[in-house]
Amino acid sequence: MTASINKYSPTWKSSLITPQATIRDALRAIDDSGCLMGCVVADHENKLIGIVTDSDVRRLLLVNYSLEMPIGDRFNPNPVVGSINHSPDELFAICHESGVREIPLCDSMGRICDVFILNAIPSVDSKITLPAPAPFCAPKIENAMFLLAGGKGTRLKSVVADRPKPLAVVGSKPIIQTIIERASAQGIQNFIISLNHMANLLEEHLAAPCYSRLKIRLVHEPKPLGTAGSIGLARKFITKPLLVSNADVLTTVAYQKILSFHDVNKADITCVVRPHEVAVPFGVLDIQDQKIVAIREKPNFTYFVNAGIYVLNPSVCELIPEGGSMDMPNLMSTVMEAGGKVLPFLAHEYWVDVGQPADFHKANDEFRDHFGE
Repeated sequence: MTASINKYSPTWKSSLITPQATIRDALRAIDDSGCLMGCVVADHENKLIGIVTDSDVRRLLLVNYSLEMPIGDRFNPNPVVGSINHSPDELFAICHESGVREIPLCDSMGRICDVFILNAIPSVDSKITLPAPAPFCAPKIENAMFLLAGGKGTRLKSVVADRPKPLAVVGSKPIIQTIIERASAQGIQNFIISLNHMANLLEEHLAAPCYSRLKIRLVHEPKPLGTAGSIGLARKFITKPLLVSNADVLTTVAYQKILSFHDVNKADITCVVRPHEVAVPFGVLDIQDQKIVAIREKPNFTYFVNAGIYVLNPSVCELIPEGGSMDMPNLMSTVMEAGGKVLPFLAHEYWVDVGQPADFHKANDEFRDHFGE
């Protein structure tokens, strides 16, 4: 029988998966546990044999693995592991020395009993008091973030008619404020924001004192230029890979992870993607040579969809004509046709595109759970 400690992570059991689990199961374990990793166990006694992280999953998807494929042996069999007998000070030291945030804790039989998460608060049942962590200050990121905020938001006008969509209040603040605050907390200090529809309201908002420590450059579209065209107005300011986001996308994905992925993989364009399931409410027939060879009753199909967040190399930005119209799919196609490297970055974290009234209400209902305000 496996011991259960729960001093550090009350939800660690949700991280447990077996080698037979699919990549989709691993992502679900990562999300449900909050541990940022799936702990691979060999049997019902929960003997730890390895871990799989979201970075591992992204690498698998880059080499054409599907979400339905089993993990098998595609995990790290030699993770950093702690003992349930380690003190909090010892676990902090292990994290800092190894550069990891999460450590599976095992007993003398190698059975996982808990997961230590750096800077996490122990559960109320724990008698251990962790040392107070030093205030976290993210290192500054030299890359700029470009926010596409010029759209008319036509689909959302029934609920937000008096302002541009980026100023729609979700939770306790405008959408664009949440995006900028999250990005700046991760070290991004430079922002370029494209304006068109109701530009004066956005200009007024962005002049607020809460943005005074940031460098915000505004570019005005003389007319709607598409989802990539406005970037051409700022080409001369772009010297490093540019993080681009629609100004109506709320997500908990770490922007610095996207930038790091882009850099490590030497991509020309990185496009953040999300798995999207489509349920067919009928039986689907496989037909070959005029014969039915298989029947799948009400199957689900998974597609990777564009999440509206990108990283573009400066050389890619140069392809966007200054003052000319261009959509992001056209830019991506141009780069791919020229032999450029366009890569997907899988985002399994919370994500919502506040584009429809239903999405607006959904985002308001969920805001506190994901952004804590």
